[in-house]
Amino acid sequence: MNQQLQALRTAIPGCNLVAFGDLDARLLFRANHDRTIHRENLDKLCLEAVTCFEILKAIQDGTPASKGEDVPEEVIILSPGEVKVFVISEVNKADFICLVCEPSCDSISAAALARQHLNRLSKIQ
Repeated sequence: MNQQLQALRTAIPGCNLVAFGDLDARLLFRANHDRTIHRENLDKLCLEAVTCFEILKAIQDGTPASKGEDVPEEVIILSPGEVKVFVISEVNKADFICLVCEPSCDSISAAALARQHLNRLSKIQ
């Protein structure tokens, strides 16, 4: 799995971190990043991803027009210093990937590439 995460990180220009986790367990199982990123930051990133998808589900559940639809499978957060991309697997809805990239990153392309890698990883699990 480490090799797949490294390959994804290398394939996305400006990507500083790729992490694979489980929404139900609220854990990141593996991460590929610079050594400057501490475990506490990974824990915060995981919580941020879980919170984003829980909020989306709550909003969607409260909207009559969207009842019965699936929760969106990706979240992109743009901020002045970084772009965060969270993607849920189509294979196993608990699996997700987090990306942290430079602001110049093409977040749409990064999310699409992350989804491809994630679906392959989810099949391995």
